[in-house]
Amino acid sequence: MKRIAFLPILTIAALLFFSPGPVRAAEDPAAVTREILRATHFVTLFEKELDQQRGGLAERYFNKTEATNRVRSLHERYPDDPRVQALFERVRTAIMRSKGDYITITPEMLAYRQQEKNLQGKLGALADSKWRELLQQADEEAKAAAARRAGEKAKDELFKKTTM
Repeated sequence: MKRIAFLPILTIAALLFFSPGPVRAAEDPAAVTREILRATHFVTLFEKELDQQRGGLAERYFNKTEATNRVRSLHERYPDDPRVQALFERVRTAIMRSKGDYITITPEMLAYRQQEKNLQGKLGALADSKWRELLQQADEEAKAAAARRAGEKAKDELFKKTTM
């Protein structure tokens, strides 16, 4: 039976596993710049495709998948890099353009929500104060009615005593 050389295979596996080569390449600023430039190229091609459509919709965009995958990968690995953030915004805008006409919603357009909350607060406070006034008035009327009934009951008892 042949013996397999176990030591050379183990050595090669250890070298491949513990090799710091890919780590150094990922930390290299020139490599990051190259990746960003490649992604920028595909984003530019995708934007050109959109410009050629002139606002129309296409069945398929040839560079959309490549551009989005590259930018997503960069955004996951380097989320704080301003170049990646700018590229991410470009792709986001391009994807919105690929869906047809769109509107960017601004905070001024959503001001009615804050106004609604303010009005609900004011109306709620007013309703609570009126409700308390009504409850207080009802309590006063109930006490007055109880006092009248007690007085009438006393008169009825006095009348019964005198007629008997």
